[in-house]
Amino acid sequence: MSTHNPYANAYPVGGRSWTIEEDQALLAMMREGKRNQQIADKINRTIHAVKSRYRYLGLSVEERASLRRMKRLAQPPVIRMKIDHVTDRAPVIPLEVLEDRARRYTAQRDLTAIICGDPEPGRVRL
Repeated sequence: MSTHNPYANAYPVGGRSWTIEEDQALLAMMREGKRNQQIADKINRTIHAVKSRYRYLGLSVEERASLRRMKRLAQPPVIRMKIDHVTDRAPVIPLEVLEDRARRYTAQRDLTAIICGDPEPGRVRL
């Protein structure tokens, strides 16, 4: 009895394109009555890829164009922001925020130094 690993032939989303030879082999094996798993193993594709490709090859030219159009419209639009590094300035952090950060940092370091015996920032314990 052979074990089947469903991820053995898996490719990332939008994986490699189908070749003409693979299409011809797929159609020939489907005409012979081979099962999807046998076809997938033979051409090194997933079962889902074989089913999807066989369904796609059965569509007319107009249906294929319509399918591609629907997929393109379903994707969210790409928003491109123009960044000008010459004129953009670094964000200004308010003084209150900087003071609060310093207070929280030193409080934590003091507590850690008391508990663990850590040296102060910038000093080495030898």
